[in-house]
Formats: sequence, structure tokens, C-alpha cells
Amino acid sequence: MKTYLVTATDSAGRRDTFGREAASVEHLRAMLELQGYTNIEFVDDEISATLRTQRPDGGRPRSRHELQLEAKLRKGPATAALWLAAIRSNAVLLTVLAATAAYGLWTRSPWWFGTGAVLLVGWALLVRAGLRAGAAYDRLLRACAEGDWPAAEELIERISRSSAAKGNAQLQEDLVFRRAALLARSGHLEQALALVEPLRDSPHGANGMFENRVASVYYVADRQAEFLECMRRSYEQSGNSQPMQLDLAFALARVGDIAEAGALLRGIERRNLSDLHQAVALLADGICARRSGAAQEACDQLARACEGLSAYAKNPAVWPVLGIAYANRALALAALGRKADARTELAEWRAVADASLDGDARRLVQTHVFG
Repeated sequence: MKTYLVTATDSAGRRDTFGREAASVEHLRAMLELQGYTNIEFVDDEISATLRTQRPDGGRPRSRHELQLEAKLRKGPATAALWLAAIRSNAVLLTVLAATAAYGLWTRSPWWFGTGAVLLVGWALLVRAGLRAGAAYDRLLRACAEGDWPAAEELIERISRSSAAKGNAQLQEDLVFRRAALLARSGHLEQALALVEPLRDSPHGANGMFENRVASVYYVADRQAEFLECMRRSYEQSGNSQPMQLDLAFALARVGDIAEAGALLRGIERRNLSDLHQAVALLADGICARRSGAAQEACDQLARACEGLSAYAKNPAVWPVLGIAYANRALALAALGRKADARTELAEWRAVADASLDGDARRLVQTHVFG
């Protein structure tokens, strides 16, 4: 059983975000519907729920407030909310320290006041240090999304040496794959693959996750045949899970057989996808339509995909998908003769699109949108 984040409306009409334990997304939907919930939207999918269980104990949300904060952070950074969560989880300690400082003021005792004040400041500095570690990773995601490779390399090295990486195998392995991606981009694919190979049997690479990350290394090296081969293996080793089925369909829509992509997309129960993945499925639909020559249909579907993805526009982890979405929307607009609109549509996301598209798609954008 895993905890899944979900937003739903209860029988009294109250809408809320909460966590529930279930064996699967399908199991959770059935339970919630029996309890009278409606308008069910999943924040989690099978992969994100599993990844949560693999975090260090201190990094797992426990309370309702912590789970709601995690749902909020999916949409992007929320510094004020993180401070509030830290205060809430340390409310007793902070009350004692504040009372100590207040007692010192009342009794005019420098010792009592100094002890309370110093410990309060120390607590705030510890929280600030933790938030700075999160901010560094956020900057890394931004650098990777925008194609600032020197900054990405420097941040990978800095984070890997930080206390945040100690005891956090999930973060350490992520940094290894990001190093590998930089190597692959610079033409050192074999070195990149050798770097990640020791992670093949890691618990974090189970159920197709290792193959999925290796696929991304091939993708940035513009080796699309190997990229698709890895995506197929990832799907198979996941037990044909719906999230991995969508990942494979999205890959095929971009650089593979759009007929196969369409067949996979039709086999997905979309109401059980997370809110983010529903937008990705729409994006895959739109790319298939664009590549098949149905420019108006593509334009409409891609507009809906961009609208759905815009809720995540403050989260740099989602920026590569947004770059791909707006680039394909621009290509569809250009195919309709609306080149000026295409350029306007892509302007904000061009750097991200350049860093995130495959080579063929990048050349299409340069020729048909900006050429």
C-alpha cells in the first residue's frame, strides 16, 4: 500500500487535497467513489507515489498539512509555505524558546533572554540552510531546462558535496544521471553510459525507472533509435504501467511511429492519470495530429495541452515539457500560415524549447517558425 495525493469533492460539497493509502490509483478511485467523492483529480501517479516511499525518513510527508504542501510544491517553489510548515512542525519548541526569551525580558535576565533568542536564531538559520539546499536544486533544474550547461555542471558538483546529498541516495543518483546527460550532450555518450551503469540494480531504478533515465541520456545525445528502445524496455519492465505507457506514447509521438503512439494513447484510462499527465496525454495527441498533417486539430489540442501545463509553469522540472508543448503549438500555427502568432507563442519558451527538443524538431522550428 502507498499513500497517494488526491484532490476531490466530498458528499457535503467540500473540495480538498489529501493523502490516502491504496494499492493502486484504480483502487483509490474505487474507494473514494464508494465514499461519495466526486470530481476526483489525482496529484500522484504510481511512480511519484513510489518515489515518495524511497525518500529518507525525514523527507517524507507525514501529516495532512505536509501532504498538502507537497501538492502545492508540484506547481512550483513556495518559500512562505515552507516556512509556515517548519513553524507548524516545530510549534512546541518555538513556543518554549519564545517563552524563554520573554521570561528573560520580564525578569531582566540576560542569560534567559540570550538563551531563548540565540536558540530561536539558530533554529531559523537551520531552516534557512535547508531552504537554500532546495533552492540550489531548483536552480539546477532551471539551468538544465534553459540549456545553461556550465551553470548546471557547477550546481551538480556543489549539491553533490552538500549535506543535503548525504544519506539521500535518490538525490545522489539523480545527480549522476544529470552528469551523464551533460557528457552525452558534449559527445561523450559511452562515458555517460558507463557512469550510470553501476546504478542498474539500485532500488530507485526498479520497475523500468533505470531504463527510463538511460533513455533520456540517449535522447540528449540525439540517438533516437536507442532512446525509443530504452523507452520500450522501461514500459515492459514496469509491468506495462499506465504512466510508463504514456511516457512511451509521448516519446513515439515526438520521434517515432505516430500510429503506434496513437494506439498506446487510446489504451490509457485518462481519468486515472494525474492532472499533469492528462496535459501530457493531450500534448502527445496534438503532436501526433501535427505530424499527420492535421494542423487545425493539432493547434486546438496543443492549445488545451499548454493551458493544462501552464498550472506548472513555475516548476522548472516541468519546463522541458512546456518547451516541447509551445514549440509544437508554434509549428502547428506556422502550418496554418500564422507565423507571427507562432513566434509570439514560442517567444517566452524558446530557450527551453531549444534545450528540450530533439535535433529534427529543433531544425523544424528554426525553418518553419523563425526562417
